[in-house]
Amino acid sequence: MPKKITVPLVLLIVILLQIINLIIWLNIDQTYLIHDSHHHFLLSLSVFDEIKSNLIPLLPRVLDRLIHYRWHGVLIAYLTAPFYFLTGISQDSGVLVNSAIFITILILSTYGIAKNLANKKAGILAAFIISVYPLIFNHLKIYMLDLPLTATVSLAVYFLIKSKLFSNYKYTLLFFASAALGLLIKSINFLGMLAAPFLLVLIKATKSAGNKTKKITVAAAGIAIIAIFTFPFLKLKIYEIWSRLTFSSWLNPTYSAPHGSVLALITHWLATSLKFIFWSIQEIFNNSLLPLFSIVFSLSLISFIRIKIKPLYKKIIYLWLIAPLLLLGALFYLPKDQRYLMPILPAMAIISAIAITKISHKKIRNLGITIIVIFGILQQLAISYGFGFWPKKNDLIFRNSQAKTSTPSRNVYPNQKILSLISKHDSQTLPYYRNIFFLSPAPNTYEPMAYLSAIKNYPFYTTSTSLSEETSYQEIDSPATLINAADYLVMLERMPEKEINEISEMPQLKSKFISTRKTFKEKKSNFSFLGKVPYLSGNNFLIFKRKKKPVKISKNGLSLYFRDGFLHLLSKKVPLLASTGAFGRFKYKNKTFFTTNAKWNITEKSANSLEATAAWPGVSIKERWSFYLKDSQTLIFNLDFIATKDALITQPSFALIFPHFYKQYRANEKNGDFRVKKVLQYSEKYFVSQDNSITINSPYHHFPKIESTLTINKFKIKKMLRYNKRLRWINYQSKEGKIFLSKGKNRLLSLKINLK
Repeated sequence: MPKKITVPLVLLIVILLQIINLIIWLNIDQTYLIHDSHHHFLLSLSVFDEIKSNLIPLLPRVLDRLIHYRWHGVLIAYLTAPFYFLTGISQDSGVLVNSAIFITILILSTYGIAKNLANKKAGILAAFIISVYPLIFNHLKIYMLDLPLTATVSLAVYFLIKSKLFSNYKYTLLFFASAALGLLIKSINFLGMLAAPFLLVLIKATKSAGNKTKKITVAAAGIAIIAIFTFPFLKLKIYEIWSRLTFSSWLNPTYSAPHGSVLALITHWLATSLKFIFWSIQEIFNNSLLPLFSIVFSLSLISFIRIKIKPLYKKIIYLWLIAPLLLLGALFYLPKDQRYLMPILPAMAIISAIAITKISHKKIRNLGITIIVIFGILQQLAISYGFGFWPKKNDLIFRNSQAKTSTPSRNVYPNQKILSLISKHDSQTLPYYRNIFFLSPAPNTYEPMAYLSAIKNYPFYTTSTSLSEETSYQEIDSPATLINAADYLVMLERMPEKEINEISEMPQLKSKFISTRKTFKEKKSNFSFLGKVPYLSGNNFLIFKRKKKPVKISKNGLSLYFRDGFLHLLSKKVPLLASTGAFGRFKYKNKTFFTTNAKWNITEKSANSLEATAAWPGVSIKERWSFYLKDSQTLIFNLDFIATKDALITQPSFALIFPHFYKQYRANEKNGDFRVKKVLQYSEKYFVSQDNSITINSPYHHFPKIESTLTINKFKIKKMLRYNKRLRWINYQSKEGKIFLSKGKNRLLSLKINLK
């Protein structure tokens, strides 16, 4: 065989072995994607929908549609979506395309780095080793961002080395281009992984001989490439990126404030950082690599230190290996998840491969390579298919509550059966999404139902109680609110404690689901029982349907559906509000009253106006919502308090919740009523008129706080109308917090919403 095709052929075999193994594995496995993997995949469906509708998927326009989704993962959706024209729409095809693209990039770039540092043999061995690291081949099976991030970091390091201190202009520009792509995968993570090697090369470049003017020009061109690629994204998401950075770092006072003195804070910071670093090292050896590759790396590192390689290249590898670990430990307060450090694994593979191929004794060198290749293949097959000769304790379960395990599962979850039962009893004529709310922790069932609804064009939005202890929307996403907004409820007959423990280690999770079930018992009379669907281990899903139908008003294509505080607003059958629609609360006699727990009386004033009054047993205050559809674009909304006797209320608030992600996830073969063709365009135009009304041309953008003064019973009360920075709701709050109501009606809020 000619020498010149040997290396490409070997690399092709390594890549094809991983892709073929993945195809076999996916065909055996019956599980669906959940949590992060599930949501990343749904984003790719939205991009695919845009491509079908508009052919040219311009980044700024699609980001306008998806701005409320999340702050990373855009690039992956763009790369995957076009392949759905060839492969069809399915989670398996999304996983296969995503994994095939980035395992190829990872293998080739790892080969390139090792070859440039040592030789071709080291490159081939490094490419093989990185492909059979357990954490790498396990992440091929899900649609996550960590494998793409790892591949892009490796590619950027390769171009950084080839740039030769930015004197090779082609590779310098390729480095900046790969950096731009990395920033569109995971901005903060990519910077954390590559910052130290980049700064090292930049410092060396400024001190090196050569035409500095040209280097500066090329560097400026590279920065321009990054700006062109990333600015449309970052300008829309900079607030969320900053929020994520501050929330998960030591800038968050949650982690620092409780510890008192500066010395106590520093002590706590050091202890926590060291704990994270030691946990990460242990996790890498125990799970990411497993024993043989951990031993190989440890011995290779000692040898690598003595091997003669260009000092700059060695420093790049050392910084790539060590700096991210120190950075994450020192700056961020992260959950214990091994995938955050996946991008340093190529450096470990490169160190291992170079050290082995540099062994002077030929027989020992060949024996070592043979053992690594044979063991690596056997280990991957054993972990992937659960062969009996491999200890079961090393069947790596994905961290961070991912549904899939290392071995394929044949468990068939009742997603389709539940959807079929609900569809059978559904009112097909309603032009809005119906909410299916799960009261039980079964993400392997309810999240796949969202996926099935998307690809089969079902008019259903599926949600559940939040699987975390903390949420920014605790009131709006409370069990009472979600149950009140639900058209259908699904719950397990028996509380599955084992499943709760597998979903999360958070101690309050179990009590959250118990509380949700308790709330349902209080509202059970509002629902009728549809039937049972068998689940795993002899358990059953119980399905309920809401009895009460919504009241409808309409005007020239603008229609509003209202039921017990649950609001739908549609323009020509396009949903304009989110799943919960509207939400209110106030405090009276030190007790909080929510509109989701109220008894509602609805009066239709005309074909285009209605009044809905919320009342609470034993409370002398009622809350009245008035809706008037003025024309095809304008909703006028009034909020009044009615007091049967004098009363003092505090902290009154009201939220009108605009489009949520549920209505974006459509990947229909044909456009239909439930296909959202257009989302409201963004604008920062607003005004507050003398009658305290606010006109909004867009419910989306970062509105500043808008204050006006309202006189109630001779008390001047400042009120705020603002759009939440998370881009989810218009919120009314009384700034000073106290309002005295005399017997009779007091108008608290008037909104005029322009729906252009």
